[in-house]
Amino acid sequence: MPLMISLIAMITIESLNAHRVEFEMASITIRNLEDKVKKALRVRGANNGRSMEEEARVILRDALVGTSDLQDLPSIFRKHFGPTHGVNLDLPDRQLLGEPPTFD
Repeated sequence: MPLMISLIAMITIESLNAHRVEFEMASITIRNLEDKVKKALRVRGANNGRSMEEEARVILRDALVGTSDLQDLPSIFRKHFGPTHGVNLDLPDRQLLGEPPTFD
């Protein structure tokens, strides 16, 4: 049995390695950024649970490549159902529509 598990694990690892995608990462420096923009970026990142640098990446990615929030389910829920976006529905009173059936 352990041999079979090892073989399955080895095949899985090999198939993952065969389909691995390498991404190039680049760095940029933004000069002459206004203090209020930097502060807003830091605050926005903190509100989203990210660092200032990660928040800048998300903003650039969303603006230039497409939205990354589709992959971040908690952000979607906060956006639509957060404390300032609650939904209050009037629920009707529950009533019996009739007598339940008997199976005698």
